[in-house]
Amino acid sequence: MAIARLLEDFEHAQTDQTHIYLSEDMVEDARLGAFEKGYQAGWDDASSALLTEQTHISSEFARNLQEMTITYQDAYSHVLEVMKPLLTTLVKSTLPSLAADTIGSRVVEEIISIMQKYNDARILLITSPANRPKIEPLVESSIRNCVDFIEDPSLGDGQVYLRFSEEERSINLESLFSEMTLSLAGFYASSRKENVYD
Repeated sequence: MAIARLLEDFEHAQTDQTHIYLSEDMVEDARLGAFEKGYQAGWDDASSALLTEQTHISSEFARNLQEMTITYQDAYSHVLEVMKPLLTTLVKSTLPSLAADTIGSRVVEEIISIMQKYNDARILLITSPANRPKIEPLVESSIRNCVDFIEDPSLGDGQVYLRFSEEERSINLESLFSEMTLSLAGFYASSRKENVYD
C-alpha cells in the first residue's frame, strides 16, 4: 500500500464537470445559424464562380470579336480587290458606251427644259460628228423647227453644247467619266491605306 499513497486516487475524486443544458429554442437557433452560415458560404462561392465565368466569357467574346473584325477586314479587302477590274471596266467601257447610246435622250431632256423656260427660243446644238446621228433623230421626232445643228470635230463623243438666248448649257459625259475614274482610283488608294494602318 505504500505505493497507493503516492498515486492519486481518481475513484473518489469529485467531478467538477459543468453541464450546459440548452432549450429547444436555443438548439434550433444554433442549427439555423449554422445553416445560414453554410448557405452564405455557398452563395459567396457561387457568386465568385459566376463572376469568374462571366469574366472568362467576356474575354473570350472580345477575342472572338477581334478575330471576326480581322476576318471582316480581310474579306472586305479581298472583295474590293476582286471587284476592282469589274468596276474599272464598268467605268471605262460599259458606262461610256451606254451613255453614248443615251446621249440623245439626255439632250432632248435638256432641250425640253430650256423650251419650258424660254418658250420661243431658237437653240443651237453643237456636237461632234459622231454624236449627231444619235441625237438628230430624237430631236427631230420630239422638237421640230427650233434646233439647228453644228458639228464640231474638236468635241468628244460625250460633249454637247446648247446655245440659246445668250446662254449656254453643256452636257459633258467625258468629264463625268473622267471624274468617276479618278474617284474609283482614289477610293482604292484610300482603302489600301486604311488596310495598312489597321
